[in-house]
Amino acid sequence: LFAAGMSLFDAVAHSLSTVATAGYSTHDASLAFFDSVPIEIVATVFMLIGGISYNEHFIAWRTLQLQRYGRDTQTRAFVLIVAVAVALTTLVLFAASAYGSVAESLRYATFEVVSVLTTTGFGIADFSLWPLALPIVLIFLGLIGGCAGSSAGGIKVIRFVVLFKQVGIHIHRLIHPQAIRRMKLDGQPLPDSVVEAVGGFFAVYVMVFFIFMALAMMDGMDQVTAFGAVASALNNVGPSVGDVAITFADVSTQGKIMFAVAMLFGRLEIYTFLVLLTPAFWRR
Repeated sequence: LFAAGMSLFDAVAHSLSTVATAGYSTHDASLAFFDSVPIEIVATVFMLIGGISYNEHFIAWRTLQLQRYGRDTQTRAFVLIVAVAVALTTLVLFAASAYGSVAESLRYATFEVVSVLTTTGFGIADFSLWPLALPIVLIFLGLIGGCAGSSAGGIKVIRFVVLFKQVGIHIHRLIHPQAIRRMKLDGQPLPDSVVEAVGGFFAVYVMVFFIFMALAMMDGMDQVTAFGAVASALNNVGPSVGDVAITFADVSTQGKIMFAVAMLFGRLEIYTFLVLLTPAFWRR
């Protein structure tokens, strides 16, 4: 970042914020303040690195085998999501004439998609103003989040991989009722307990999400703002849609406290926080 044009202080601050997928900046305008393609490229690369499991980074480093990333199902799914999301976003932005050229559309699409998917939250554009369904698509990308074992928030890619594999197995069983088919991940059978845990997590996540959304609407937020605010806080994203697209400064005091709790729920992946609220935990 220093070589790309930042001051030494800005480079150190943003390097910590980028690798940790934290998103904090030394400027209110975030990375848009610099308006620099080289800086955005560096940030995008290291946001992607932060969104991939550090277990994979460690193994690849120890074995000196970059092909390790290609053998990991979660990493492949993560890269595929990024590629598809960037391509679709670029296409929509260019078709809607949001920006003057394909290159400019690609620039903004790539940065914002990677920033939201890795839940970093850096910004070079207000995606809540983008055309058609792009704002809500990016919000859902934030729900997915990065890989398990990364510094990113969100539900995590691996859980979606397991969920879609389970859906495929159920469809196969409907067609072939007598078939016996075990779920595998990276060539290894996945225990039923893991599959059940993923299903349970999704159920709890949806319940917690709608509780926070209902509380936000009771605090006076409209439906879009409430949905965006909860999605942003629970998934530790930052940017959102509605009245909290840029900042939560105008949210009421009780609303700020509620969303602070939601951020803790998301960062501790819900179950950990719920355990702390269980009397049996404190009796042990």
